Formats: sequence, C-alpha cells, structure tokens
Amino acid sequence: MYFADMFCFGYDPDCVGVTGIVGCMGIFVATDDLLYSIHVTAGSVPEERLGAQKFGSFVNRCETPQKIARAKVFCVVNGGARLKLSNDLEPFAKAIGVKLITAVRIFENLAPMSQAVGKGSRWDQMKAVAVAFKRGQAQGEFVIRYKQESEVQWLNGAQAGGKYRDGWYNRAHYKEVRTVDPGFAGWHVVNNTNSGFTRFNF
Repeated sequence: MYFADMFCFGYDPDCVGVTGIVGCMGIFVATDDLLYSIHVTAGSVPEERLGAQKFGSFVNRCETPQKIARAKVFCVVNGGARLKLSNDLEPFAKAIGVKLITAVRIFENLAPMSQAVGKGSRWDQMKAVAVAFKRGQAQGEFVIRYKQESEVQWLNGAQAGGKYRDGWYNRAHYKEVRTVDPGFAGWHVVNNTNSGFTRFNF
C-alpha cells in the first residue's frame, strides 16, 4: 500500500492513495499490473507542470507503450477546489500519454465549505480528504474511498505495510511513510450520490 504525501508519487500493485487534499489533487493511474498515485500540491503552473513531467516519465519508464494505451486514469478533488480542472489535468494527460481522464469531485461527508462549488469557498474552512484507490473484484473495476484526514488513523513506517515514495518534484517533498488499515473502516466509497464525475478528453 502506498499513500502519496505532498509533492510525491509512487506505485503499488494493490492499493495507492494520497494524504489529505484541500486545494491539491490526487491523480491515479491503473495499468495491467500496477497502480500509481501522485499528490499534486496546489502551487504555481510551472511547478505543477514539472510534477506532470516527472510523474509521466516515471510511469512510462515502468510500463510499455501497449500498457499505457490501456491505462485508466482518474483524478480526485475536494468539492470546492480547482474549478478549471481541465486546464490542470492537460499536462498530466500529455505527460502520461493518455487521452482520457475521469475526474471525481467529492461533495458529501465533508465540511459545508468543501461542498460549495463556485460560491467563494474559503480554503481555510475546507476539510482535507485522504483518498484511496484500489482494484475492484471485477476486471477493470476500481474502488475509490475517501475520509476526512482528521479522522484517519494513520499507520506509520514500512513496518506497518507502507511503501516508500518512488519520486518527488519539489525540494519540500515529504518523507513520511504512511498507510492505513486495509479494511478501510469508516471510509466512504465514491459513488454517483456523494460525488460528481466528469470525463475529460485531451
């Protein structure tokens, strides 16, 4: 299990995630054999493009062009964040080499300000959300879970089953190794009721 902290990315065959996102976004790539995640920290456009380049290069070093062509890519954002999401995702689509990204915008089980889209949401009143991305039981099925980070019981260190990050794109990257109970008790499963879905073609 691998959870990407700010500015970091990595992979795991079974489950990946990102630590708390407010204005950040979690991007997840699923190939035939591996899952990847990057915690894209809210920052300048050049910084985020650097993150896209490094993450895209990493994924392409690990995968064949044929597997990249079959890859599924998802992005998860906190309800009131990143209202120009297509612009934010385009560099990642190009760097990874995919034409479709499915974006998930979480609306429920959050603080009220997190649910207000385009209504002047105050960043300091939005609640950070941790996100987990895992393969489902059926072929090609994926399960996305989330929980307010303040309620997550983090397990720390590789000895707890966590995986070290594989790369980063900012000197301020975090070095912690964090994971959670694989049972995901109390986590919400993303669905059409609590979240909105948008497919972006690039």
